[in-house]
Amino acid sequence: MTIPCYYINLDRSPERDASFRAECARVGIEPTRVAAVDGRTLPDELIAAMGPRTSGEYGVGYGEIGCFLSHVRVWEIVAAQTQDWAFVCEDDIHFASNAANFLQSSDWLPRDADLLKAETVFQRVLMGKEPASLAFGHGLFRLSSVHGGTAGYFVSRWGAEKLLKLTSAACDPVDQLMFNPKLGISGKLAIWQLEPAICVQDYLVTPSDRHSGVESIVNAAPRLFHPDGGRAAKSRGFDRRVLKPLRKLGVVMQRMMINALTAHRFRKVPIEIDGVRFVAAGKVSKP
Repeated sequence: MTIPCYYINLDRSPERDASFRAECARVGIEPTRVAAVDGRTLPDELIAAMGPRTSGEYGVGYGEIGCFLSHVRVWEIVAAQTQDWAFVCEDDIHFASNAANFLQSSDWLPRDADLLKAETVFQRVLMGKEPASLAFGHGLFRLSSVHGGTAGYFVSRWGAEKLLKLTSAACDPVDQLMFNPKLGISGKLAIWQLEPAICVQDYLVTPSDRHSGVESIVNAAPRLFHPDGGRAAKSRGFDRRVLKPLRKLGVVMQRMMINALTAHRFRKVPIEIDGVRFVAAGKVSKP
């Protein structure tokens, strides 16, 4: 049975809706629109109630609140459906040419998975050195570290139910809630990663002639809670000049040890779009 594709789009962004539908038509995907929650139109009392639900780790404003509640809206749809899986995405992505293959059936998805991340943000992530299985030439790996972004992911019905329970008292950037172990939710979920990825946000592939200049609506909105980033705010003085470089060196050394001594490895997840293989933001691999 075909996996439904739900995409999130603001009512005030019809141009993004048209652009995304054209992208889906290009690769043969039939999407279902879910109206996004516009954080700027929410009642003041609801916005105020979200403050105590934030962790303090990240700045949170109208954009983050609206994005989080938009994904909650989709999880509710998925949890109520009869099918086991759904694909959830945002309206500013490009697909790999074979992306539609992954929506034809759920047979290829790991049986123990709650979520499978289908995008890349070109962040170094920890995965096994060898895939647990293959699907349409792409490797399936257990994701063992943070990997930001919620522009494209597969979620199971039971995974959606878990997410609704685990985030019922939370309100942070939704990608951090879902995919960052620091916030204590992702560790309670079985999360997998597709490599190469099959989708990526527009702003990350600017050299592509398919770039449409779609900017992030979430990032453009001002922060209401923890405007300096809370505990993730930029360091200053001695911490910035001395301690921060030392911490970065420690992270690099830790990654090198893991890469050398374990069955896992930190690496960036690539994606191929129209025959162009991207290995980092705006960077393509050499022939």
